[in-house]
Amino acid sequence: MFGAIIAGQDLFANAVGIQEPDLLAIFYASLFLDATPFGTQFSLEFPGETVPNLLRGSAMPTQLLTPGTTFSAALFYTEDRVFELRHSSMVRVTIDAGPTGAAVLVAQP
Repeated sequence: MFGAIIAGQDLFANAVGIQEPDLLAIFYASLFLDATPFGTQFSLEFPGETVPNLLRGSAMPTQLLTPGTTFSAALFYTEDRVFELRHSSMVRVTIDAGPTGAAVLVAQP
């Protein structure tokens, strides 16, 4: 199927009117914000299915960040990175999604 696609053609944009990076970012945000007040307000939820309940028991790997440390990673497509902070110092987050990318940042206490 993909061998027949014209180079540069976005199948998601053609099908639903949203470019692939944006659509994947919305979907990824929905996974984290389902059944939350923010998710409900901005339609980032799956009616009839509560994603946090479906994912209960599965723990995503986290990376502990201590004050004064930095971390950078090149992520592709739907890759993710979860950081754990056990301090109350300020944290700076820089996201570079590139010219055609989209990103989701979820911060919770």
